[in-house]
Amino acid sequence: MQMKEIFGQYYGVDWIAMILSLCFMYSVGSKKRYAFIFGVFSCFAWIFTNSIAEIWPGVLLNFILIGLHTRGYLKWGKVK
Repeated sequence: MQMKEIFGQYYGVDWIAMILSLCFMYSVGSKKRYAFIFGVFSCFAWIFTNSIAEIWPGVLLNFILIGLHTRGYLKWGKVK
């Protein structure tokens, strides 16, 4: 398998999105507030990838997730 086949169609952004999503999951599991930043960047990468693939529900989902990640980041610092 050639590198062009691996990184060609989505310019490697799908791989970046996957890695950032895994970083988000690991960080939130470790109770780190910065996990939501990984989540937001992974969503932007997924939006790019889904746009190229014309997967419009995936694009919409990731816009919604950006809002939820932002909410999580803001609420994480507040103590009840």
